[in-house]
Amino acid sequence: MAYVRFFNALGQGGYIRAGDFDVYGTGELVPDYNETYSVVDSDTVLATGSFNGGAYWYGGYIDDIGYTNTYELDSAYLFDAALNDLVWLYDINVRFDIRDDFSAGVSFSNMYSGNDTFIGNRYADYIEAGKGNDLVKGYGGRDVLKGQAGKDILKGGNGDDVIRGGKGRDKEFGGKGEDTFKFNTGDDVSIIKDFDARGTSHDVIDLSGLKSVKGWSDLKNNHMERDGADVVIDGGNGDVIIINDVTLNSLDKGDFLF
Repeated sequence: MAYVRFFNALGQGGYIRAGDFDVYGTGELVPDYNETYSVVDSDTVLATGSFNGGAYWYGGYIDDIGYTNTYELDSAYLFDAALNDLVWLYDINVRFDIRDDFSAGVSFSNMYSGNDTFIGNRYADYIEAGKGNDLVKGYGGRDVLKGQAGKDILKGGNGDDVIRGGKGRDKEFGGKGEDTFKFNTGDDVSIIKDFDARGTSHDVIDLSGLKSVKGWSDLKNNHMERDGADVVIDGGNGDVIIINDVTLNSLDKGDFLF
């Protein structure tokens, strides 16, 4: 069974829960209070309207938030959830107050291993893909996009986004805004397609989780080199960052976090 989680705290966003309502074939749902939804086989779900209270999935366990909170859910689509999944959020507006420290926006994670597509909205989204070859789009807002194993494509869109490809050979696009590309030891290969090092406000690459690099001097002298039109950072043991269409002279200490 495929589980898809949308999560919001303290503001605007959207949330579809996986749990106790199965949809077979193609159908349309108008949610009622205290309902949860999951998708089986190759189904299409359209959920619109509002519902109240109940329990929600968060981090693999159920937490009860009571019956006094009001949820508004609009235009949440799940498609072909067994294998090649599509999630589409558009102008979802959910308001509820729970004990969590996420900013306003949508958060959802895929707990299965198909080749999936995740599309956020104009709010601050948290999207964590699964283990397949996934496409993740954040659109507007300060999004956090994370891949896992597989050849993922992550696109931040507008806003100051945080992007981490995870394991596998991933392609990363920050889009507009001051984006942070995060790379940790064991993340394999990340290809940054649109790194912008110009001006006082620009993108940065966060290497604080890459244990083999000890700072700017170590990076410049021992790990970073030009390869044609690109710059390559070699962290050892298969950890590689390829920065497309950037020169060595355009990069300095201010482009990195250690």
